[in-house]
Formats: sequence, C-alpha cells, structure tokens
Amino acid sequence: MCGGAKYVDPTKKEWKIYFPYEKAAMPVDRGDGQVEWVRWGKRSEENLPGFLNGGWARQKTIESGWWDKYQPEFVSLAVQAFMEKEGNPTTDPEHPNRKPTRKSHWFDIEPGKAIEALIAHVEGDKRLYVVTVPTPAEYAWLEHDRWPKIV
Repeated sequence: MCGGAKYVDPTKKEWKIYFPYEKAAMPVDRGDGQVEWVRWGKRSEENLPGFLNGGWARQKTIESGWWDKYQPEFVSLAVQAFMEKEGNPTTDPEHPNRKPTRKSHWFDIEPGKAIEALIAHVEGDKRLYVVTVPTPAEYAWLEHDRWPKIV
C-alpha cells in the first residue's frame, strides 16, 4: 500500500518518508526539476475537517467519482523507491519477548516511471493521497490488497 518512500534530491541527499510521521510530506514532480512538498494524507488524530483519514486513494473510488468533491489534481511523485510491509507480524527469534513486527521491503521505481498520487483540496488546504490498485500477483506474498499505481 506504500507505507514509505525514498527521495534523492539533486544534491544527492536521501530522504525517507513514512506515513505514520505526523508531518510526512511527499515530493511532487512539477516538471523541469521542480519539486513541491505536499503533506501526505490525514492522520485520525488531526483536527482537519473535510479530509479523509489515511494517505491512499483506491483507483476504483477515483473512477466512481467519489474523489470529485475534492477537486483532485493528479500528480507524479518524485520518489525513486517505495516501502511495503509484510501483512503478518513476525517474532524475532533472538528476542521472543519483543512485540512482533512486520518486515519492511523496498521496491525501486524504474527510471521514467513514477507513483501516481492525487492532491485533494478543501477550503484552501491540500493533502496528498497515493493512488492504489490491486497488488500484482507476483507480490501476493506481502498479503496486501493494494499497491501504489505506477505510471
């Protein structure tokens, strides 16, 4: 479902962005090397009326017109990789008393391709939502039903 992303800026500085961080923002490719950072989704604890909780937009809900009320602006993310976590938590055999965790996996984005996102607008504010599609069969082992849309 894309819980994180990696962006390497023109100075070669690497940024890792994770949705759970309350101030997470994604780099949007505005063309000609221009990048705009846009806040990624809405967390349930934020007092931000009008926006949907979460950071993802299913392709089928976009096609149904559900997102139209947000005047969606479709954009490409300027990221080079994204992160998915396995669906089932695992226990570290060396530390059996620790809380089980889900293993993270990073996936590179082919040059010339990008993750599609939409920017939703509500009363002068905006938030970014990653567009998702069904997970490709070859990644079914992750046990997620959604995958970022690559364009």
